[in-house]
Amino acid sequence: MPVRTGAAYVLVLVLTVELALAEAVLTATRPFGHPLPVAALVAAVANPLLTWAGGRITGRTAGAVVPGVLWLALVMVLGSKRPEGDLIVLGNGRGFGLIAVGALAAVIGAVVGTTPRGSTSR
Repeated sequence: MPVRTGAAYVLVLVLTVELALAEAVLTATRPFGHPLPVAALVAAVANPLLTWAGGRITGRTAGAVVPGVLWLALVMVLGSKRPEGDLIVLGNGRGFGLIAVGALAAVIGAVVGTTPRGSTSR
């Protein structure tokens, strides 16, 4: 693997970890005192862009698929209770919305990111 491709994978994976942590923390936000699904909205925009960019930057299918899988694994770990009872991604509608919307958005971005440019089916 060339250095450029390895650096691209590291960049995409670091951005994935940062995005998963930021979205997990946003599940508990209450803007203007109302429980709005801010994390799901961020995931709907950012996850497809991340997986699409991963596929385009690395030029490989794995570059688009691995960020989505890593994101989902991190969010699931952050949604499990620790022995102390701490929980970051709550088991409510906002938490489930984050997981569902984020995973679907990552799949959409991976499919679009791995589709060859200029391909037509005839």
